[in-house]
Amino acid sequence: YAPGYQVTDKDGDQTYYAVWGPEVKITFNANGGEGTVEGTQAKANTTYKLPGKDGLTAPEGKCFFGWSESANTEHTDVENILFAGTEITLRQDTEYFAVWGPQVTLSYDLNGGSGTVPESTTDDPGFTVKLAGIDGIVAPENKLFKGWGTTADATTVYQPGIDVGIKQDTVMYAIWVDSATATFVNGSDVIDPITVPAGEEITLPSGNGLTPPADNPDYVFYGWATPDQTPDTETETGFHRAGEKVALSENTAYPAVWGPAKMQITV
Repeated sequence: YAPGYQVTDKDGDQTYYAVWGPEVKITFNANGGEGTVEGTQAKANTTYKLPGKDGLTAPEGKCFFGWSESANTEHTDVENILFAGTEITLRQDTEYFAVWGPQVTLSYDLNGGSGTVPESTTDDPGFTVKLAGIDGIVAPENKLFKGWGTTADATTVYQPGIDVGIKQDTVMYAIWVDSATATFVNGSDVIDPITVPAGEEITLPSGNGLTPPADNPDYVFYGWATPDQTPDTETETGFHRAGEKVALSENTAYPAVWGPAKMQITV
């Protein structure tokens, strides 16, 4: 058993004997490249971080991907490549072979959008890059940008500006979702519309600064109605109050609701 191993299901007293052996030796093979990388020798069960390519010269036209326990591991076999900085536990003498291959590229696909495609980035495998923003990209009609995905129909998305590690050629696709826009109508007043992914909630704006109806300048603002509602300011039904949250599943126009001020009697 290694130190720290949790022993269970043992009946009665137990005696454990120390097991002794030689230190574990780790070596590195340039595997077609030139140069050397210093190995290590330490006690078994010691943790160790694999080094990078310092000291190695890549074969012509290739770059360093990482290390493998097999000399025949291809650069595309990322499941069997240990990248620089990977922490391993020393168990037995092991020779690690350098894995060589072409540089890898992160590129972008607008996936139905239009405009300027972000610049691609090419570097050695394992490089880190910030995902591009969407300046200069035009969404398809009635769509909103959700994020970048690794397939054209990805459900997991990554937001612009986050750091991602690129181990192999990768295409980031713009992921679009249906949009819904709320417009607010009150005569000639200009009120900013609200556009969100369809199904999300919005907060209805206040009536501050809005102009009452010309034929009823003393009316007060009650809220916003939808085309399928019949506002009744007397019973205060058939409309939504400013500040209320409503789900917006499709494009919707909200006319302002005005009515006479109610007399308040204090006793």
